[in-house]
Amino acid sequence: MYLLANIGGTKTKIALVENEKEIKSKSFVFPTSDIDNLFSKVKSELLFVDDIDCVVCGVAGVLDKKKEKLMYTPNLKGWKEVNLKKKFEKEFGCEVFFENDSALEALGESVYGAGRGFEILAYLSFGTGIGGARVVSGKIDKNRFGFEPGHHIVDFTSFKQDILKNDFESFAGGRGVKKRFNAYLKDVKSKKEISKIVNYMAIGSFNVLLFWSPDVLVVGGGNLSFFSAQDRLKYKKTVESLIKKVFISSPKIKFANLGDLAGLYGAFVFAKQSEI
Repeated sequence: MYLLANIGGTKTKIALVENEKEIKSKSFVFPTSDIDNLFSKVKSELLFVDDIDCVVCGVAGVLDKKKEKLMYTPNLKGWKEVNLKKKFEKEFGCEVFFENDSALEALGESVYGAGRGFEILAYLSFGTGIGGARVVSGKIDKNRFGFEPGHHIVDFTSFKQDILKNDFESFAGGRGVKKRFNAYLKDVKSKKEISKIVNYMAIGSFNVLLFWSPDVLVVGGGNLSFFSAQDRLKYKKTVESLIKKVFISSPKIKFANLGDLAGLYGAFVFAKQSEI
C-alpha cells in the first residue's frame, strides 16, 4: 500500500492505493496547511491504516541534496529547512521519499501520460511559476540540485541585482503575468497581450529543448486551461519553427493528459522504483 501526496503551495492531493488503477478513484484534494494539520487531515480523510509500505511526496520547491529538507519554497510557509523526511517517517512509521512536485508530474506523464513511449522527455508546467524536469528511460534524470527551468534567464537587456526578475517564469508564469499585465492570466482579454504571453512561453520552451535535447516536450500546468485551442496551436508552431533553426527536425510537442493527477501517478512510479 502506498501513500502518495502532491503538496503544492495552495492545494494538496493525496491517495492511498495498491496499484495505479486506483489513483483516480481514491484521490482527493484539500487546502495545503501546516505540517501537523496536514497529518491530521490525511488520517481523517483516509481512515488511516497501518500497512503502508512507503510514502512518496511531491513538494513545490528546491530540496537539499539528500531530499530531506526544502531549501527554497516561495509558497509553503513553515516548511522551509524542516527535516521533512524524519518528521514524516516518525508520523507514518515507514520509509518516506520527497521529490520536487514537477519532477513527479514529469515522471507520471512519461510512464502513464502524454510522454508514454518516448525515451527522453522534457516536461514544463505552467502555473503560478514554471516548473519542469527531464525524464530518461522512465526515470527522473540524475541531477545535483533538482531542475528549475523556470529560473533560466531570458532577458539580458536589464541586468539587475535581483536577476530572477529577468527569468523565464517572470515573463510566462502566472505570478509574472500578473506583474507585467496587471491582471491574472484568466483575466487577460487582449489578444495582443495573450499573443505576447504565448511567445514568451514558446521562447523559454525553445531554450529548454536546447538544454535537454528530448524526444518529446510535454507541456502541462493549470495555466494552459486559460488558452484557446488556437493559442495552443500557435505556441506549438512557434516552438517548432524556432527549434528547426538549430536542429533538422523538432522533437514532438504534446500537451499533458493526466491533469491534476500527474504528480500522484509519478509518485506511484517512484514508489515502485524505490522497491527495486
